Amino acid sequence: MKRRAALQHILIGATGVMFFPACNFEKEIVYNNILIDKSQRKLLLDFTKSLLPRDNEAFPTTEPTQHFILNNLNQCFDTKEIEKFMAGLSQSQLFLAEKLNKDFAELTQEEKKAFFLQIDDLQTSDEMKYFFATTKNLTIEHFTTSERFMTEQLEYEMVPSRYLGCVNL
Repeated sequence: MKRRAALQHILIGATGVMFFPACNFEKEIVYNNILIDKSQRKLLLDFTKSLLPRDNEAFPTTEPTQHFILNNLNQCFDTKEIEKFMAGLSQSQLFLAEKLNKDFAELTQEEKKAFFLQIDDLQTSDEMKYFFATTKNLTIEHFTTSERFMTEQLEYEMVPSRYLGCVNL
């Protein structure tokens, strides 16, 4: 009787171990107004890294650029703009798959640079151009609003600044 129970437990454990690799333990942020899948998140991440390659230690931020863009879209853009952005993201995925036959991450730096320079020249849709323009603008905004960039590059002082009591006028 004990052998049967032990064999049952071994089989149950082996089955669990067999299905364990299929489990996804990554925590993804869910946005109320944006439905985005894993491949689209990866493409957006690759775009932002290609647009503004930077050292995370030199200019740390509270959140990754990809989350900043999606957060802004979710909270600050209306539904039509979000739909236009997501349509542009989907169309850029299809464009990369059909025209270049490669994933964006597989492209070399020169190919990525040429791709970004050709976006306006190519016969692409308005949604795709809107997607690239919005991604570029929000990526730059994320970088230029980081604390270290503002304090070191722009010499910005946080409020309330200094108090100078005795100043000759």
